[in-house]
Amino acid sequence: MESFIGKSAEFDFNDGRFQGISRVRIRDDGTEVLYIGVVYETADGGTQLLQRGVYNGTWEEFGFNYPDEYITSVECTYGQHLQLRQLVLVTSRGRRSRMFGSTATVDPSFKAHFGPAPPRKLGAIGGVGGQEWDDGKHDSVRKIRVGWGRIGGLAFLQSDYVDGEDHGMVTETEEEFRIAYENDHLVSVEVYRNRIGKPDGEKSSLKGHKIVGFHGRSSDKRLHSLGVRVSYPPIPHLSGTWSKVTQKGEIPKPRCSNAIAMVGNKMFSFGGQLNSGEPMDKHLYVFDDHTRIWSRSRASGDVPEFSCLGASMISVGSTLYVFGGKDHSGNYNGFHSFDTVSNEWKLLTRVGDGPRPRSFHSMAAIGGKIYVFGGLSTTGPLNTLDAYNIQTRRWRSFSAPGYPLAERERAGLEVVNGKLWVLYGFKGSELDDVHCFDPTQETWTEVQTFGEKPCARSAFASAVFRNYILVFGGETPSAPTPMELNQKVGGTFCLDTETNRWEKLDKKDSPSPRGSCASTSYSLNGHENGVLVFCGQFPTNGLTNDLFSYSPLA
Repeated sequence: MESFIGKSAEFDFNDGRFQGISRVRIRDDGTEVLYIGVVYETADGGTQLLQRGVYNGTWEEFGFNYPDEYITSVECTYGQHLQLRQLVLVTSRGRRSRMFGSTATVDPSFKAHFGPAPPRKLGAIGGVGGQEWDDGKHDSVRKIRVGWGRIGGLAFLQSDYVDGEDHGMVTETEEEFRIAYENDHLVSVEVYRNRIGKPDGEKSSLKGHKIVGFHGRSSDKRLHSLGVRVSYPPIPHLSGTWSKVTQKGEIPKPRCSNAIAMVGNKMFSFGGQLNSGEPMDKHLYVFDDHTRIWSRSRASGDVPEFSCLGASMISVGSTLYVFGGKDHSGNYNGFHSFDTVSNEWKLLTRVGDGPRPRSFHSMAAIGGKIYVFGGLSTTGPLNTLDAYNIQTRRWRSFSAPGYPLAERERAGLEVVNGKLWVLYGFKGSELDDVHCFDPTQETWTEVQTFGEKPCARSAFASAVFRNYILVFGGETPSAPTPMELNQKVGGTFCLDTETNRWEKLDKKDSPSPRGSCASTSYSLNGHENGVLVFCGQFPTNGLTNDLFSYSPLA
């Protein structure tokens, strides 16, 4: 994380990243913080003291029992002359240091580098016979095989991390327990220990956020004891808050499968499917973020001939571009532009003259080019990528990837650092893969992601904040009721495109589950603000016209 100061190089320092912090030494004079010394835990098991400020041999130490307790928050402020005025440390157990420095109210100064809580080794339960073994720490446990002894009890254990080793004796009877380690993990192991002469086992539990390894003692006759290594959830690199946006004026009716885009402080909505029995409208609606008032945009020129669902819309400058979509009769739309200054529609490409007609595709813009990926055509889902050059007004198609890339509809398509990212989608069932296209090299890459990966889904909301791709809601394959083809889900996730790590952001207070909602990134007054999610379909198949904003804090 970056300093809020950023005004003078003489104040800049960066200790970098270590395993953890075990002690902090601070000196103040009642008006400002004069010195800070941090004792870091290093990867080789040692410590390193790094000192900043004016050191005179005296300090006050804020200590804690690392790794059982660790710092989770640093609160600090600075004065008008850039001196550090206040400092408060908060630990994982909620302990707060005293406020070092002044008690005056001033502005924030800097943030700290936070990593996940360190993994712990929980003591083995059982006897002391045999030889000690330790599998160490791994990313996940894939499967566990256990064998039973002739006189009862556990005699054999093998855990499959990558290449699992076995412990104990070879047995005639074995059982296997598998974990879908990409979407699930072990959180608890219950151990029953029998004492000689007692028929019933004594139960003990080994629990943690995620079990990532086993250790214990074993011999060639039995497994004598068992312990686990546990890891803890990472401190989020990105967090934020959901807010329901007040709407006034001519609010569009509840709908799903519509498209939205931002131009300045205004959000435009086009198309979508209304409740059963209601005809779709072809109006372009505009929402003013300053007044929170909806209205119908005036329209002239080549107004689209019919209302449609499953269209895609993006903005480039003050112009909206709308491609595809279809009506209930199966008629497809062409490629249009809408000038938000003159309120004029233009038909840029008729149906059949450009990319194959489709709906439920994905669209994004890089520079002066508009990219269209995937979608559902009359012959089925597509995996094609086409680009429209705004200056030359010509389309071109890109070659297929050099590896199998599944055709899909209702996928996410976002731009990060000049590259296109394709996320998830639907082809007979929901997908959970991620791909990246480099327009400069015209190459595709299948991206292997990890972390708190969202389950397979389609028809979700997605947007970009800095180097993060945000995903909310969508539809999953399971069908809990006969009336429902796909289950609607909630939850907000982000994919760090620099590390390929997924992270679940909201633990509570997110919008209710929904799918087929429209979404867009938005930025007001030159500042990054976050994500807008509009309309959608609930698990009951009812429709909504709610508008939510998600404001990330990096």
